Amino acid sequence: MVKKIEINMVPDIKLMEKIGATSLSLKDALIELVANSIDARADEALEVQIFLAPEEEVRIVDNGLGMDASILEEAVRLGVDMDDVVDRGKRKGMYGLGMKTACASIGRIWSVTTRPRGGQKEFFIEFDLLGLQERSLDKSDAWRHYIEERDPDFAGPLGNRESGTCISVRNLRDRHPLEGPVLDGLGRAFHPHLKGGDSITVNGRKTDPPIFNLVEGSKIEVKEAFGLEDNYEVTGWVGLDHKTHNDDFFGINIYRQGQLIQAWDKSWFRVHLMTSRVIGEVHADFLPPSFHKKGINTQSPEWKVTERHMKEYLKPLVRASEMMAKNRKDPTRQAKAVQGVQAAMGAGSAVSTALGSGNSGLTCDPMDQDSNKGEAGSEQKAIDIDATTLYLPDGPIGLTYVVEPLGEEDLPWDYIFEPDGGGELQAVLNSDSKLFKVVKDERFLGMLALSDSVAEFLVTEKGVSPREARSVRNKWLFATLS
Repeated sequence: MVKKIEINMVPDIKLMEKIGATSLSLKDALIELVANSIDARADEALEVQIFLAPEEEVRIVDNGLGMDASILEEAVRLGVDMDDVVDRGKRKGMYGLGMKTACASIGRIWSVTTRPRGGQKEFFIEFDLLGLQERSLDKSDAWRHYIEERDPDFAGPLGNRESGTCISVRNLRDRHPLEGPVLDGLGRAFHPHLKGGDSITVNGRKTDPPIFNLVEGSKIEVKEAFGLEDNYEVTGWVGLDHKTHNDDFFGINIYRQGQLIQAWDKSWFRVHLMTSRVIGEVHADFLPPSFHKKGINTQSPEWKVTERHMKEYLKPLVRASEMMAKNRKDPTRQAKAVQGVQAAMGAGSAVSTALGSGNSGLTCDPMDQDSNKGEAGSEQKAIDIDATTLYLPDGPIGLTYVVEPLGEEDLPWDYIFEPDGGGELQAVLNSDSKLFKVVKDERFLGMLALSDSVAEFLVTEKGVSPREARSVRNKWLFATLS
């Protein structure tokens, strides 16, 4: 005989407090709530007003379509897919946790006031997470809440709006919310909507889209279709930033349904100071987000196909970024890099005149230079070197090497030097090269890479004659061996 025992699957009410305590920052929570406002937009431009009152309240008000009682009931239930409740086209929400998680992350008391378009009433509901703790013994009663139906209060939080929703959160977890990070985060997260005419303000200050400072001529429009039947499409732009980055603010911002879902992604190129000019904004609506939409589901087949395609697509831009990190004494290196990007990525050649005339930007053979002369024919000053440092007249330069995959079999090594990067010359030993795979002695290859890099650096960036550069290189090799 089999006996069935009924169980109660109602979650413990403490779940709401735990969700809030472990989930989103204030910025990310507000991004989630603005995304809901966009999903509920009316025909006219959306206006979202956010108010931050330290130690008191965070309030977000929109002029969207609002909700009637039945829609509000489903919106406050955990795990409800709102696509099953209301058809509003492509939505940003997916998992039915956004509003609840966001509100609980901001504070412990939150309420919703909403006025539906075309309706004669407005509706209100409030949650007190601390008060719910006292009701936790009776699981069924703890989850019971009531929606209040009211006549429109035009002096209330929705003012004289025809429709819209106001979410108010009190008993804040962060008692001193700052405007700056919120403004910056919202501007970056909803750049496409702001460009399209929507408005988001924080304490009356307008949220503006981010501004990029690109190398002139390096911006490339992206429209890539791929997949089995070209059913995946990535659009937007990529380019080269005007400077290299020692911080994290480079890479590709990836948008889905007009919302930033992956900030400064670097999966499509190798990360190095030489590639830190690569920057862009692309839209890929087909990519599935992670659970809290704070990233992409990188285990999905859509992402894996996209990653393979975009790595190949970005190779010319990556090479141009590397080129600009070298040969800093060459005044045409930027124009050459941009011309290469434009030619390889189908954007024409708008910078050919920058390379000069007559010799197409080519320089004379350095071996033709007087071996005792440096730049502009001036006498060279003494250069010295030991195992760890290159001593130049304008200051010492540290010498190091690293092992990194560069993605090319025929490139044994490369180097990078950035004056702003601490005055260090770094050889990059390519672990993808045929030489590295055959010669197993990493230290020996590192010595060859750094000695070659020292010589090339002195010739191309310091105007030293090849003969003198070889002499310095040989001195370094003997110093290192000893």
